[in-house]
Amino acid sequence: MKYIDLNLKEQQDFMKIVKTNSNLTWKAIAHSLGISRSMIFCYLNGKSKISKENYEKLSEMAKIEPQYNSYVIIKNKTQNINTPKQIDEKLAEFIGLLAGDGHVSRINYEISVTCHKKLDKDYINNRVSKLFLDLFSIDAKIRESKENNVVRCSVHSKMLSEYLTTNFLIPRGKKKGKLHIPTQIRTEKELLIPYIRGLFDTDGSIYCRRKKSLVVSIISRDPVFLHEVKTCLTGLGYSPSVSGKNLYLYTQEEIKRFFREIKPANLKHLNRYDNFINKV
Repeated sequence: MKYIDLNLKEQQDFMKIVKTNSNLTWKAIAHSLGISRSMIFCYLNGKSKISKENYEKLSEMAKIEPQYNSYVIIKNKTQNINTPKQIDEKLAEFIGLLAGDGHVSRINYEISVTCHKKLDKDYINNRVSKLFLDLFSIDAKIRESKENNVVRCSVHSKMLSEYLTTNFLIPRGKKKGKLHIPTQIRTEKELLIPYIRGLFDTDGSIYCRRKKSLVVSIISRDPVFLHEVKTCLTGLGYSPSVSGKNLYLYTQEEIKRFFREIKPANLKHLNRYDNFINKV
């Protein structure tokens, strides 16, 4: 079955337009579709995607044209993928970037990485999508939003979703308060380094402080997870500090070592670092 891939706000707005334009109750709308009233509310609160067939019927009720060109149709089918038996550097990096700007959906088995449409375009196209392909033999879809400055690289796979959540305890849905560095990675330096690379590439930044020195930062709204990252970086010989939702590296020699050892792959970080170094 095919589903229309609207984000939460788009789906809520669409359902409200249907109710307003049709002048029907939710119960009457559900009856017209041949579904339960509770399913209508799942559509309304985003807990369930709208099927292509029902989207067309709802659009007709609302007297609006279906906007297929604006949305991606998800094919709900079993997809054979590769699931690595052991963690290597590529998988550790992928798990790290999921901890940053990644998301595993609770609704439709979507695994996605969302970044800035312009600043992270090269990273999404040449790093993230390649990791999906190299690790799991699956082609990811890359979609640029028409409404804001985001680009999303995603796949829909029940097998991959269960593989990631079962083996590495990656949370589905909201990550705050549930995110942890997997034990298999935390205790192995050769895996921890690429994990931090993936995390920094997606949730990190590098900038100048007082126009004289560089600062490396990693942001997280999960204080427990942020302190796990601090502990791991300390174990690697760095001297990070945490303030609020940010982890910082201030020592210039450590920052140089960070770029040598961690080897960020996001071009926006590399360009900023190179521009600063070349000015010194």
